[in-house]
Amino acid sequence: MNLLDIFLSDEKTTQREEISHILEFIEELENHKANGMGNSSMLLKVALTAISEAEHKIASLQEKITHLKELSTTDEDTNLLNKRGFNQQLRRVLANAVRSNQKGVFVLCDIDHFKRINDVYGHLAGDAVLREIATQLHTALRKTDVVGRIGGDEFALVMTNTDLPKAKKRLKQLQKTIQSTPVLWQGEQIPVSLSLGLTTYTSKSKEMALYNRADKRLYKAKNEYRKKGASSLKVIK
Repeated sequence: MNLLDIFLSDEKTTQREEISHILEFIEELENHKANGMGNSSMLLKVALTAISEAEHKIASLQEKITHLKELSTTDEDTNLLNKRGFNQQLRRVLANAVRSNQKGVFVLCDIDHFKRINDVYGHLAGDAVLREIATQLHTALRKTDVVGRIGGDEFALVMTNTDLPKAKKRLKQLQKTIQSTPVLWQGEQIPVSLSLGLTTYTSKSKEMALYNRADKRLYKAKNEYRKKGASSLKVIK
């Protein structure tokens, strides 16, 4: 169990305790009323105040939980989903594929020679490249698609309800856009290119199998890039 899960568990326990205290108070109120003890209207006013305060605390806790969940699934450098958040969405997509017999394309992306960019221009420049790639990916995809940064200079995409030819066409255009748009950094133009590995998913696909297939095809694409000495627009399928 990670720190977020522990926190969420503690917050749920706090909510249960608040509700339990209210129920105990109401029970005590009913006992007083049954025994003819005390001012029932005053007791009722106190009970309503306690309920209002508890509701406010619970609402505040819910806001904190929502914020923490967003933080736990968001990459702070690019504002894309991180690996945790992306995998959650991938599982949702695969579950929908089972229910609706949907198909789509799973993609792994890798920035070519990213280490060289960091070495030559510095890590802050590398961060600027990551943000630019993230923006390009987000802009190129539909609202129904999913994109995340899953580590280092590697990104992952889920292109829902599409086939390989359509996905390839969109991704080739994305590669052309990235290659023709150097990242500006302190007066320097940093050339950037992206290698891609694709595989299709169906209602029978498993998460790790998709990663394994796409990773092999990404490796093949990187090898082709190195052999040609320039960015290849070919998408390995």
